[in-house]
Amino acid sequence: MEYEEGTPFCSNCGGDLVTKKEPKPAQEDNKKEGKAKPDGRLICPKCHILYEKLTSCIRCGAPLVTQAALKQMRESPPPPSPEGEKPEAEVARPSEVKKEPPPLPPPQKPSVEHRGGELKQAYGFDIIQEPSLAEAAEKGLEKELAEGKREKPFRLEKRKKSFFYSLHGILSIILLLMVGIYILITQFLTAKRVGPETPTPTKIMEHAEEKSAVITKEASPNVPSSSLPVVLLPQEIQKLLDLLENVRQANLKKNINLLMSCYSSDYKDFEERRRTALQSWSKYNYLDLEYVLKVESVSIDSARARVEWLIRSIPVIGGQTEEGRSALNVVFQKENNKWKIQEVTQAR
Repeated sequence: MEYEEGTPFCSNCGGDLVTKKEPKPAQEDNKKEGKAKPDGRLICPKCHILYEKLTSCIRCGAPLVTQAALKQMRESPPPPSPEGEKPEAEVARPSEVKKEPPPLPPPQKPSVEHRGGELKQAYGFDIIQEPSLAEAAEKGLEKELAEGKREKPFRLEKRKKSFFYSLHGILSIILLLMVGIYILITQFLTAKRVGPETPTPTKIMEHAEEKSAVITKEASPNVPSSSLPVVLLPQEIQKLLDLLENVRQANLKKNINLLMSCYSSDYKDFEERRRTALQSWSKYNYLDLEYVLKVESVSIDSARARVEWLIRSIPVIGGQTEEGRSALNVVFQKENNKWKIQEVTQAR
């Protein structure tokens, strides 16, 4: 309590009064810290352990202070107070008397359990320590493991999907290759099967006739002095074959003009040959005619050969197909540089 100047003693307790002095900066800071209490946690100045509910350290028994006060004590320790004088803060006043806490039992080593960076003691209160780098690393590792566990099923599913897609892609490629190979083989076999155009029976007979003509020519013992050179022989034989082909087409198509153009102008019984052809066509339809030419001799303007005809015909009035063979000895003569039939006789 404060009294006016001149009062000798306290009216309540009867004690002597002293002059009020200004509190020192450290005490003012302590009062301010005590009033403001920006941080509810207290720290032991010796052990540096944080507390929330106690007033003294359970390890060393030292009174707890705020973190700001501890920092100020480290930076600038308070100056020593003069002897014989006690600061006003230390004078016991009835209104500011604090009850001392009951004596604590002797300190024992509490059982401490480590659980994820927090220390839990048997007394029921928490000792909070500032997290260290190891704890932060451990927490980060636990977080990464948790995220990895979440991502693992997704990655596994993604891997399965990619394998499934890749398997389908491989099968598709194999199928396409098989189809392509099958198409190539089919085309190759088809082309090989078709091959070059198969010659008609008439052309086959022509080749046979050429061979027989050449053989006959070589086997001929007497060659006229006016015979053709060997180099020109194939060309002349081909012209004879062309003449016989015109005779064949004229009989198949019943073209009298084409037929008579194949005979020489001095052919014996020229008009009789015309009449005979027309009568034959009126009775029969020629289905096919094939011939074989066997050349016996060739000169510049004449040639001798044996011609065999294979005839297949059917009557005009209807009936069965008839087949026949005719062997003729033919003499050819050139007119206007073209081969013509000059004489025809029945071969024996």
